[in-house]
Amino acid sequence: MACAVREASEELGVLVEPLLNLPDTSHRYAHAHVRLHPVVCRLRTGSPAPRDLAVAEHRWAEIETLDDADFPEGNRPILRALRGLDGEGSLARLLQGL
Repeated sequence: MACAVREASEELGVLVEPLLNLPDTSHRYAHAHVRLHPVVCRLRTGSPAPRDLAVAEHRWAEIETLDDADFPEGNRPILRALRGLDGEGSLARLLQGL
């Protein structure tokens, strides 16, 4: 989980609290094989706003809207795991109990 905290700080400039490891997933693309280690985090109180990533598009989004976004195929298992955490797709309700 420490790597998620470090990456959030280095890439976004935010302070996060790791809450839950999701199952690791891997995917083979034509050009590479990737293994992803997803961690559910929340912003820590007092965290600065995320800095500009200098990419075409980025934004905060509700889990329910992620199917409309153009994610790489290797990310699909992570999106399914997020939607299914509490059986209703509401991660916020699940995290309130942590």
